[in-house]
Amino acid sequence: MNDPKDYSFELSEILKAMKSGGIWSTPAVSDQPMVTLVRWSVRETERGERHFLGYNFEDREGRVSTAIQSYDRERCQGVTKSGRIYRLIGPARFDSDADYVWNHWGYAQGVKWKDVSSEYRGAAPEKPDVPGEQEE
Repeated sequence: MNDPKDYSFELSEILKAMKSGGIWSTPAVSDQPMVTLVRWSVRETERGERHFLGYNFEDREGRVSTAIQSYDRERCQGVTKSGRIYRLIGPARFDSDADYVWNHWGYAQGVKWKDVSSEYRGAAPEKPDVPGEQEE
């Protein structure tokens, strides 16, 4: 693996190295070009990179994206460095699975971060039926 001080390596490389402990690599972007996140948040690292975190509705797992490249507020979706599109559904909320992945990634990278979710918004819930979700 690259030197931890070299921030040019991809999140996927870290995830591949961390397959044990319930963390695994994600499908290729060509196989999964879009991911729908519920119970999502956005975190900004001290390097200024922002990442989507949340519960991946399609695969029923916690997910952390590569760095966000653009965000369309009207469509409530963003494109990340990998080229994958992340669609945000509902309000920003904590997800323990995504936080678990983020904490492992953050530890491996040694980054400090802050929550910037308030700068983003999610689409009105066409409310997917998500395990663990309760009506408010």
